[in-house]
Amino acid sequence: MAKNSEIASEMNRAAILELLRTQGPLSKADMKRILDISFPAVTYNVKKLMEDNLIYECGEADNAIGRKATLLAFNSRKAYLVGVDLGRQNIRTMCADIAGNILQYHTVKIGTGGVFEQVIERIYEIVKATGITIEDVACIGIGIPGIYDTSTDSHKLAPFVEGWGEGSLMQRLKQEFSMEIYIENSVNLGAVGERWQGIAKGYDEIAYVDFGVGFGSALIKGGELVRGNNGAFGEVGFMVLQKDRLLREYSDEGALEKLIPSSKIANVIDRYFKKESEISIKKVFEFIKEQNMEMELEDIPSYFAMALVNIAVMTNPEVLVISGRLGCAIYRDYKDYIDKVMRGNVPFPPKLLVTELAERANVIGAIAVSMIHSNSKYTNFREFK
Repeated sequence: MAKNSEIASEMNRAAILELLRTQGPLSKADMKRILDISFPAVTYNVKKLMEDNLIYECGEADNAIGRKATLLAFNSRKAYLVGVDLGRQNIRTMCADIAGNILQYHTVKIGTGGVFEQVIERIYEIVKATGITIEDVACIGIGIPGIYDTSTDSHKLAPFVEGWGEGSLMQRLKQEFSMEIYIENSVNLGAVGERWQGIAKGYDEIAYVDFGVGFGSALIKGGELVRGNNGAFGEVGFMVLQKDRLLREYSDEGALEKLIPSSKIANVIDRYFKKESEISIKKVFEFIKEQNMEMELEDIPSYFAMALVNIAVMTNPEVLVISGRLGCAIYRDYKDYIDKVMRGNVPFPPKLLVTELAERANVIGAIAVSMIHSNSKYTNFREFK
């Protein structure tokens, strides 16, 4: 019986924390009414939560008659979270409190030397800028290109990470830090970030496409992130759009990524259009033609539209979020054409949306998964599951 009573108390404490995080500050009377639990149970568990410094008194309720009720709030500064997005060129870091309030955001180009050491340096830097210590961090979430295989502690489908040096990122991080560390595909994190704080907020059926140097996608189905067998769901860079583009031998660069010279286009943008905040892809294509650069450009909008059609047909989402510098630029300049192709080829066309978070989506998603993986100590954070 005592064990059952303690289980009930733990459930009540979790419910109180979740309620205060999402609807607080509240009085004990508010908690009793909303959660439909007894007042003694509320009082007992509030006392325990205050002893653990998870909630605190924050003022008095403005009730018209009688003694003013004390208001209680979730202590979002009980612990902190760090998110990292390790890309091809940049390391983006973010620090938030346990309620997800973003406190600091940095982006730094990857320099020469060991990439793992640079990630660790950036983590210490963001922690210091937030005015906390590394011991205050409950969880670190990290996004990487390709797939992180937890069973072998290795990276897959990201051939350029061979230049990161020997050993594994997780192994090196665990040597340095004692808190929980979670590694996830960066495109998956982009989808989570868009659902939490971006243009896909409020949707449970989300397809997410990130087209930059590479071509990746992610799917949130029924509010759950879909990973597939081997964690390889969404590797649309391997999509085949033409029979003559079938590969004779497997390559980590898929048929679609070979069909669209995205890395070459990205190099042109970096070299000649870097100062433009919103890139016109038509202008970039015209420049490439004028400079007689050898690239197949004519069918790129069609290939992109075809890929979106295939993703929409296979996933049947409410919304399809377009992200990545090249993907956003193509959709902006060819929106009418792509919308027409979508309507003409998909039985239930999703709403096409362009990211508002841009490159911040991945690292915001890293903060979100950090919240999930620290929830046993704090609260449920059900909206990210």
